[in-house]
This record gives sequence, structure tokens and C-alpha cells, in this order.
Amino acid sequence: MNFNETKLRFGDVAMQLQAALASKDVSIQVVASEKGGCFTKVTAKMSSGDIKWLCENKVTILKGIGSDSLRVVELGDGTVSIEVGLPCGRRELLSYHDVMFDVFHGFDKAGREDMPLPIIFGKMPGGEIVTRGLTRLPHLLIGGLPGSGKSVFLKSLICSFVQNNSPEQVRFVLMDSEMLEFGWYAKLPHLYSPIVHEPEQGVMMMKYVEGEMDRRLASFREKGYRNIADFNSTNEGKRLPYLVVVVDEPPNFIAGSDGAFESAASRIVAIGKTAGVHLVITTSRPGAKIVSDGLKADIPARLAFRAWQEGDSRMLLDEDGAEALLGQGDALFKDGKGTVVRLQAPFIRDEAVARIVDSAIVRYSGRRFADAVPMRKRVAE
Repeated sequence: MNFNETKLRFGDVAMQLQAALASKDVSIQVVASEKGGCFTKVTAKMSSGDIKWLCENKVTILKGIGSDSLRVVELGDGTVSIEVGLPCGRRELLSYHDVMFDVFHGFDKAGREDMPLPIIFGKMPGGEIVTRGLTRLPHLLIGGLPGSGKSVFLKSLICSFVQNNSPEQVRFVLMDSEMLEFGWYAKLPHLYSPIVHEPEQGVMMMKYVEGEMDRRLASFREKGYRNIADFNSTNEGKRLPYLVVVVDEPPNFIAGSDGAFESAASRIVAIGKTAGVHLVITTSRPGAKIVSDGLKADIPARLAFRAWQEGDSRMLLDEDGAEALLGQGDALFKDGKGTVVRLQAPFIRDEAVARIVDSAIVRYSGRRFADAVPMRKRVAE
């Protein structure tokens, strides 16, 4: 297929890629092209030798096509996926509100009704929206450099839970030692405890959540319930809320805790799902010691935004790729089955976060919800 035919069938990016490779005597047969938010995905047939050359000479090809990002994924049988980053002016952000409406109120809502803790991870090339329930993941590790989209995604995750659940259905424990991420939510009625900033408070709160998990599990065993969903389905008047523990920059809480913080976290990721206790860990320092290998292994669901280097990507995903991302919500999602897909994560403005929180405060004002009162007293001391 000549350059003009490639352009007509698959677009400018596929044609430019074919031309750049041809100038180096590298053959490529384009079979498909799809545009994502920050990149164009070109699927092609290449010989194993040409694929190897491309992987080793990405910088040369980047110069030839005028891009600053190239990710190559071998699909087997001589098929390769080549993701070409788009210039800033051609990138398309994904509106949280638009995708939220489509997923939970529009034509895409089929199958979402039984998803108590819905997370919209983003949109894939071709338009598919990737949505998962945290109750099924059942924990999540998120990493990425400052400005890559990690913090914005975290806002969309919390807002999704708040908009789809009352405080009787989900409660948050938010831990942020750097006091940067969670100021929006200080008065949110969904909080299970005050926002935790001090490492000592973090250890105390994690152990308290661990104790609540054990109390629930003991009650389920005694009364013959399989899990929290089973309990709530037969106890409408005494439903237990899901507990979502979000820890930003865990090394700040782990250091000096003599293993207590990580020990509690390890038990939560091991058996918390049954009790409705879920852990979300976020870090902007993927190269740092996030958590132990054992704890990380029990969190198979990962979301990686742009990383500094290949080693950081491997720490998050167990493979390269995040170092080639472009920022602005460009991400790699690894689900519990090990599959890694590239997508555009949703974007939500700060003003929208404030409106969602204010709306929840007004909607649930005057109502009392059971919370971690003992912990409130300890944190205040």
C-alpha cells in the first residue's frame, strides 16, 4: 500500500509513520488506526526484525513524524500496536460530566446498575469507556508524576462515589500527610473520620479500620453471611457502608511506624473485600518504595500516569510503558486479569468538585450517620 492509500484509509499519522519507516528501509503494513485522547493507535503487520529495529530506534522515528512519544506493543503473529503521541493542540480531554452521564444515565448504562463503587477509568481509542467497580477489583494502586493527571483522576474517583452513593452506602477514610489533595472534602458527610495528616494518626486510623473489618467478619461468620453484599441484602434497616481508605503518599505514613501501618494495610488488601473495606493507594513518586512487594502483589489493579523512566513504570505496572505517556490524563490501566490498556482518564474541574461536595453537604444536612467517633476523639487529642 502506497503512502496516499494509507492516508486515505488510515489517516495522516499512519501515513507519516509508514513514510518515516520507509526512509529507513523498514517495511510496515498498516491494518487499522484509531484516535485516542492524546495519541493515535496504529495497528500494523511487521517482521520480527523490523519490530526489533523500531523498538531500538524510537527516537529516530519520533523525529521523522514530529511526535514526542512512541509506544510499541507486540501483539503476536507479527502484529504490533504503535501508539503515536499527538501534539498538545490536537489532544482531546475527556469530560468527567459527559462520560458520567453516558455511563450512568445514557445508553451506556446497561450493566452498571449493580456497581456500588463505580470508577470511570477513561476512554480507549475507538470510544469504549472503561468502567470497573472497586468492590470487584477490589483495591487500586495509582501512580504518576505531578501534573500527569493522577490528582485529577483521584478527584473524579471520589466524586463518582459521592454522586452514586449516600453516606449510608459508602464512607471515606482520607489520608494525606502533605495536606495537598483532600482539602475539598473536609466537610463531606461521607467521611468516616476527619482527614488524616499526621503519620501517627495514620497508623492509628489504619489499625482502627482493620479492627472494624475484623468486627464485621466475625459478625458475618456468626450470623452466616457470606459477605457485605449478602448482609446488606437481608438487613435493609441496618445496612453497613462500604469503607474506602485512600492513602496519598504511603511512604510518609509507613516511615517510623515500625511496620504497623503496612501490617494493617496488608490484612485489609488480603481479606477486606468480604467486609466491604477497600484500599486505594496513590503516589507521585513511583521510584520510591511505595509498599512492600507482598502488599503490591495483593493489589493487581493498577493505574499508571506518566512516569520518569522505565524503572518507575515497572514498579507500577510490572512492565515498561508509563515513561512514554504524555500527561494530561494519558494513562495505562492494568486490571486484575493482567491486561494493560491505554486510555484517556476523565478530567474534572476544581469548580465542579466544589459543586458536587457542596451539593452532598446540602442534601444530607441534618442527618446523622454512624462514624468512627472513638477515632475522632483520638485524632483531636
